[in-house]
Amino acid sequence: MSEARGMGNGAVKNGVCSSESANGGENMWSCDKSAAASADHLVVMVHGILGSSKDWKFAAEQFVRMIPDKVFVHRSERNMASLTLDGVDVMGDRLAEEILELIKQKPSLRKISFVAHSVGGLVARYVIGRLFLPPRSNNMEDSLPKSCEELSKGTIGGLEPMNFITSATPHLGSRGNKQEGDAMQSEKLHGASSNPTKSILEDVHSSSLDSQTSRAPLDLTLTNRRRGVFGTQVPFLFGSPALETTARLVIHLIFRRTGRHLFLVDKDDGKPPLLKRMIEDYGECYYMYIALAHSFVKSALRSFKRRVAYSNVRHDHIVGWRTSSIRRNSELPKWEDSLNEKYPHIVFEEHCKACDMEQCEPTALANDCSDKLEEELVTGLSRVSWEKVDVSFHSCKLRSAAHSLIQVSLSLSLSLSLSLSVVKDHALHSDGADVIQHMIDHLIL
Repeated sequence: MSEARGMGNGAVKNGVCSSESANGGENMWSCDKSAAASADHLVVMVHGILGSSKDWKFAAEQFVRMIPDKVFVHRSERNMASLTLDGVDVMGDRLAEEILELIKQKPSLRKISFVAHSVGGLVARYVIGRLFLPPRSNNMEDSLPKSCEELSKGTIGGLEPMNFITSATPHLGSRGNKQEGDAMQSEKLHGASSNPTKSILEDVHSSSLDSQTSRAPLDLTLTNRRRGVFGTQVPFLFGSPALETTARLVIHLIFRRTGRHLFLVDKDDGKPPLLKRMIEDYGECYYMYIALAHSFVKSALRSFKRRVAYSNVRHDHIVGWRTSSIRRNSELPKWEDSLNEKYPHIVFEEHCKACDMEQCEPTALANDCSDKLEEELVTGLSRVSWEKVDVSFHSCKLRSAAHSLIQVSLSLSLSLSLSLSVVKDHALHSDGADVIQHMIDHLIL
């Protein structure tokens, strides 16, 4: 019996087999036995706050359909729903355990990639710091290797790190990201709404009126008991400095420990905020690099062959363009409608080289709408190269749900005590499917 089939009898759909794993996630692989047998590349998909593995269902199916003989996809679910409020580090510890269990179950796996949405991208960054291993290390408590050569060949849980992909992830945290640059440009090019709640309602209402095919109910309740307060996302702050300041004080009441991590106000045992620790190598976690004999060698994020940040240039009322694309306000590019018919929602691509320590010194903060800590995060993350892919859904009927569309999530984000109908497959799967296609087309296998 093959390893894939041995993971349990599951559903079969359009040539894609799936089953729940013993640890609660869902595995997906090709139903073709020969293709499944040769797939040695583990793709771990991580959902965002108050989400579940269902959020990556469409993308996972596309990965397996298009590269059936290469990938084995695992959609994590150990941190679903309210468990995502326990903190980035706690979620990361759970996910790390989940991945190690899966690797043990499938010894034929050789490579690993991460595809993560929203807060899931921060969780994935934490996880790779936990799972970074020099060669021939058998557990996370092994001491550091003797040579730089050994360090430069590090693995993630024993697998070769390939692609690290995030979409709409608040790499710089969620405080102070008012999107001045993209707001001005968006208003000039396409017009803008000052009320994201109103925008989402108008978009959903328009979609429900225009749809002529089969409909699926859309859950829009403000207090969804199954998912927690505000459904899956919270379009708050509206770019107001006063609201941002207030949010730092009360965020723990809504998003608990995860909220403190996002707003950089956590001070566990006097330690720096977790997101700051994650731009360095802190304790036993090798997040970014290891300094040895005055040289920097690979660890965790640096060990991947490529790192990619997909971000919404506008209409994402949850995660700002600057924080998801790891840019200073002055670095936000000008963008226009896509000219590529294959990827109609991708409006800008940029390949940013890694900068050395001298180049990465924090820049002056004046006139750049940043604070000192955010500048440190930009600087730290810029020590590795990034592919930055900017996305715009300004022409879509459901554009104000951009935070969900960028991952083609089956769930829409806001809940407002309404019961409307949308065309689930067409309205959601057509908008954003090109972003998933772009991920697949550029994946290093």
